[in-house]
Amino acid sequence: MNLRNQLSLAFGAVLLAVLGIIAVFDAQQSRRYLDEQLTRNAQDAATSLALSMQAGWLDAPDVPMLRSLGDALFDRGLYRSLVLTQSDGVVLVSRLDTRPVATVPMWFQQLLPLTPRPGLAEVSDGWRTMARLEIAPHPGLAYMNLWQRLQRALLSVVLGALVATGLVYVFMARLFRPLDRIRSETEHWALGSFAPLPRPNIPEVAPLVDSLNRSNAALARLFDGLEHDLDAARLAANTDAVSGALNRDTFCQRLDSALADDDLVGGSVMLRFADLKALNENVGRATADSLIQAAVAGLESVLGEGAMVARLNGSDLIGFTAGGDRDDLAKACRALDAALAPVIPPATEREGLYKTVATPVTPKDGRGDVLSRLDRALTEAPHASVVGEEMAMPGGRLAWNQQINQLWDQGQLSFQTLPLVDVDLKPEYHLLLTKLSYESGEPLSALSFMPALSALGRLAELDQAAVAEALRRVASSRRRVGVTLSRAALENPSALQGYFDSTALARTQIVFEIAEADLLATSDRWALLEPMLSRHGNWVLKHAGLANGTIEAVRRFKPRGVKLAPSLIQGAMHRRASAEFVRTTSHLLRSLDCKVWVEGVSDQATWEWVVQHPFDGGQGHFVNTDQ
Repeated sequence: MNLRNQLSLAFGAVLLAVLGIIAVFDAQQSRRYLDEQLTRNAQDAATSLALSMQAGWLDAPDVPMLRSLGDALFDRGLYRSLVLTQSDGVVLVSRLDTRPVATVPMWFQQLLPLTPRPGLAEVSDGWRTMARLEIAPHPGLAYMNLWQRLQRALLSVVLGALVATGLVYVFMARLFRPLDRIRSETEHWALGSFAPLPRPNIPEVAPLVDSLNRSNAALARLFDGLEHDLDAARLAANTDAVSGALNRDTFCQRLDSALADDDLVGGSVMLRFADLKALNENVGRATADSLIQAAVAGLESVLGEGAMVARLNGSDLIGFTAGGDRDDLAKACRALDAALAPVIPPATEREGLYKTVATPVTPKDGRGDVLSRLDRALTEAPHASVVGEEMAMPGGRLAWNQQINQLWDQGQLSFQTLPLVDVDLKPEYHLLLTKLSYESGEPLSALSFMPALSALGRLAELDQAAVAEALRRVASSRRRVGVTLSRAALENPSALQGYFDSTALARTQIVFEIAEADLLATSDRWALLEPMLSRHGNWVLKHAGLANGTIEAVRRFKPRGVKLAPSLIQGAMHRRASAEFVRTTSHLLRSLDCKVWVEGVSDQATWEWVVQHPFDGGQGHFVNTDQ
């Protein structure tokens, strides 16, 4: 019940109680007054009747006449009894009315009893007392009068209380109007609207409104600043700290979106520095960084407006543009060589410093097709060449998928490692690697392996094998093991529940890991996933770039922790706005009872930065701790 109703009802209750007390007091006063009136009337009637009887009294009493005089008075119904007694005790006249007052409740008569005294008078001849007259009044009419008076009083009390309560309720609407306006405006604050509140004319509320307006203005400034910082942080989280180009995660997401267009025709150019570590040692990190920046600028220039340029890792730069053909891609490779020539350090051997390849993109291509062709071409094709399906997986994509399918069915795919949480000091962070080899003996990479399984619809089998391998490891070593689930597990809630059930006995040793991108991409199934994930508890959100929806996902699903993506950390290490965004968001995550770890801690500098900030640990080749 709101405050307005409570105050109105409280006022009505108090007023009703006060008026009720007044009505009861008035009834008591009326009872005493009626008692006195009945006593006085009885005495007056006794005196008058005694005088009348005295005038008709001769030497002996004329009983019929005396009775006639008594009946004339008694029959009016105002008296309960009339008794005329001679001095020698003989009763000459006796009248008695014992009928109850039918129109007045008995409880009321008992609650307010009327006890008037009887009137007494003597019949005498001046010197001699001949008889004694006693008349007791009947309270019937008095009770009726008192009962009606009390009914009218109570009705007036109730009506008065209702009218007064209604008037108070209406009057308080004016008093509560500023509070209603404050409530409505504070609801707008949650939507990002910070309009000032008008100052009310109520002195007690005006200081509150002034204080809220000051807080409102401060919140508006704070949120404007946070929004600016958030935009800058998101930009930093989506870009590489050194080159300013897109990072790998963002580029892959945008490339997937572009390739979803069935009519897309375009091309992609990829540049790889042969030995970036040696280049840093020979010319210095600053010069090597400027060369990377020049390569990015060259890709943006030769691919034209609207192109996506990214740094996939330290050595690989890639650009994608819609439109163009093989000739345009060849010209782009040559133009890129010309753009880089002036910025290569003079003392550096230009031959073999970097290699550039390109490939057309057709509607049938997926991201794995594009990246795998370019990756293979950088190893096998000549510099500045434009490659196509000849650089696809052995025998073409369809044949490669069939080969993977056959090897899977034959049980010839063995897992080299599962992604670990804190098993030892050298954990692996790839999704799942295998020991499958070509005839040349080269290992199969996750880049080519995962798209093949996805195209075959066999990611669910990969999850099953990963869970089985984790159970085997826990049974043999009793050490904690992490299992990265694919998106297929999130798209099939019953299968996800099966994984939780199968690992129930080893719940403290097996930690499930779910990629942030996969969880956000399956938002249409959150209603089904929420009961399972929030109840299971021992799972981690990994590769978190703190995108839109991450905080909401953590609040709803309650993971054990969040592992921040390396690209986000690298951006935060080089940009103050990004560092502030990571710090404040990590604080918010920890306030939600969620631990925050940093992925990819591969050197001393990164670990020192992690130690200086409010994280629960870091994981990588350099250090591995979740405390």
